[in-house]
Amino acid sequence: MFATFVDSKIISGSEGKDRILSIFDERIEYCKQHGPTSPVDDQFQNPFIKEADEMILHRAKNIDFIPSRSTHLIGSNDSKTDWQYRLFPVLRPELLEEPTKSRYSKHRISLQWRGRDRQQQHSEHLRQTPDERRRLIKEATAKPRKGTVNSFSHANAEQTNTKFVADLLTEVKTKTKRLLVFKMGQEAVELGHGEVNRSGVEENTLIASLCDLLERIFSHHSTKKQCKSALWSLLMSYKRSKDKKYKADLALRKQSLATTLDSSSGAPRSAILSSMEAINMGRRKSTGSTAEPVVHPPNTDLVFDMKKIQSMPAIRTDVGCARAWVRLALERKLLNKHMKEVLYNSELMKKRYKRCSFLRTEDEKEQFLFHLLSLEAVDFFCFTNAFPSAVVPYKVLIFQSRKFQAGTSANPWICLAGEMGETGMVRLPKYTQEILFEYTNLGRLSTLRIGHDGTGILSRWMVEQVLVRNQITGHTYNFPCGRWIGKGVGDGSQERLLVGQLISPSKKLDDVIRVRATSPMTAGSSSPTSRRRSSSPPKPGKDFLQETLTDAVNNIVKHFYRPEKERGSLTLLLCGEMGLVQCLDEILQHGFKSARFFRNNFFVWDFLEKVCKYLQSVDEDEEGRESTQAERYSRLTFCKRVNAINDCAKFSGKDGKFQLFVCIGIQEHLLHLWIPIMANTPVTDSMYEEFSFLLHEPSRIFLTEILKSLDEFNFMLEASLTRGYTV
Repeated sequence: MFATFVDSKIISGSEGKDRILSIFDERIEYCKQHGPTSPVDDQFQNPFIKEADEMILHRAKNIDFIPSRSTHLIGSNDSKTDWQYRLFPVLRPELLEEPTKSRYSKHRISLQWRGRDRQQQHSEHLRQTPDERRRLIKEATAKPRKGTVNSFSHANAEQTNTKFVADLLTEVKTKTKRLLVFKMGQEAVELGHGEVNRSGVEENTLIASLCDLLERIFSHHSTKKQCKSALWSLLMSYKRSKDKKYKADLALRKQSLATTLDSSSGAPRSAILSSMEAINMGRRKSTGSTAEPVVHPPNTDLVFDMKKIQSMPAIRTDVGCARAWVRLALERKLLNKHMKEVLYNSELMKKRYKRCSFLRTEDEKEQFLFHLLSLEAVDFFCFTNAFPSAVVPYKVLIFQSRKFQAGTSANPWICLAGEMGETGMVRLPKYTQEILFEYTNLGRLSTLRIGHDGTGILSRWMVEQVLVRNQITGHTYNFPCGRWIGKGVGDGSQERLLVGQLISPSKKLDDVIRVRATSPMTAGSSSPTSRRRSSSPPKPGKDFLQETLTDAVNNIVKHFYRPEKERGSLTLLLCGEMGLVQCLDEILQHGFKSARFFRNNFFVWDFLEKVCKYLQSVDEDEEGRESTQAERYSRLTFCKRVNAINDCAKFSGKDGKFQLFVCIGIQEHLLHLWIPIMANTPVTDSMYEEFSFLLHEPSRIFLTEILKSLDEFNFMLEASLTRGYTV
């Protein structure tokens, strides 16, 4: 009943309201306007109770049907049965308790009733005059006879079935359109699909409604239904047929191989087998753990998805398996492919469905598959979000640089984080670039922290990128790096925080890996300063830097103005490629004096530490005491945050510390207050040119104002970004 009410509520958005639903909405609206002010208010009297009592009383007084006295009652004589006017006769319990004598008893009783009816009609016919007989015959021939169960022709049955199939197809179109409009959000409104109404309707409700519709479609004129779910029963039959075919092919191959070995001349069969085993062992050695990992495309087999569903202990019923399979196929964008694979198995469909069923009607079947194909235009995470406690296998592929001595002899580790939690430290075996581990569902992956303990002869590591794949859903995430990890090289970082991005299923994984292998610095990196330290660093102008910063801030503003269901990853907008951290790093690099004045490479974090040291000395002299309260507050918060980051992020490196500095400043709405105090120091005058953003007044005002525009938003950072940070 509740599911019917929810479906009516959903359909009312695109079609007219049902009469019962209109009455329900009117009563809810009346209670909102004239309802009690508090839950314990006794003064409010519900007018609908009195109205319901009046309707019940009116229904009791106005009887719709008065039964006539029966000419024949169940029993041997009528004297034993009490009968009252306007009341149905009471059935005799002793007759109901008698067992059926044989399987032909019902047929004999019906024949007796028919015979008595014919005798009664014949006696009435004999008592009528000839004129009355002619009049009754004329009336009987003039009126069309009403259709009964016996007169229900094949044409009527075919017409009813055709109408039912058309209604199912219309419902498929409606539900798939509702799902698309809901997922597209504001984009659907701009394309002319009406206003998006999300009140009371969620993605889970729409998908559950689609699963119910699929069950009705797959149960229509099904000849075999061995479980409570017609869809899962058909899938299991398909799986058994494929397993049977696979076993037959395997036996045929073994027989063919045995025939070949027996008929071969020269070496005996044992020598041939031993040589084949030696070749296989050589192949295993040649593709050892030190070689670059091989990325295989995700498995898109229907039986593979079914086995994953069956291995989940949380799903115990056939209906639950069918719903989980639909959710998984939707998320992997394989629902149309799987359905087409099953429905075009003519032998199986003829065996399990009648010719008049929905799934064996060619035109309707093609339209049904087309509507399912339209759902691949949007991204679903309905399976990932529906099973938060499921154990998911994750496969991690680490791609090292091809530079000399890019590998490490230290003990590496990773820490994977997503929307639903993080794994903690997962230690990797030495010289291993590929690992498979199981962990509770992390949801959509966002960050990966990678590092090592710094032991061994080669205590540094050059990592180009890391790929992580969810082995159930097939989602693959790319975590670009392109930086050294280790003391005494680069910025001295022993661990790096990489920001991941989901790789589109339409994009080939080989293209992603090829770009990183050929040009690691130009393909994007989660590190904000990877571009400026490439072999030929680009030198963008001030206008270009202002434009990129404006785009980064606009993307963050759009993120918060979208509905919560349509928001993407805030971590990617802050720390990803062309994010806010990378743009601010390039802006602070602009106008930096030549590196020839310094012995080593200089990082932005070195500049911030020098400014912090100077500001701490200012508070101790007379100049600091004469400054305003706002200036003292800005200096105090700046120095506290820099010192706290140095304490908690000892192994993150200078670029990682700067990234944390920007994230903390944005979250606490302090970043725009720190720009003026950084500019008004002798440290800035000695390290930057006059045209830099910090010393050029119009550019400094632009930088301060655009960062100040983010103060109206509440930034909730992931725990992986601020791990260990406390003030």
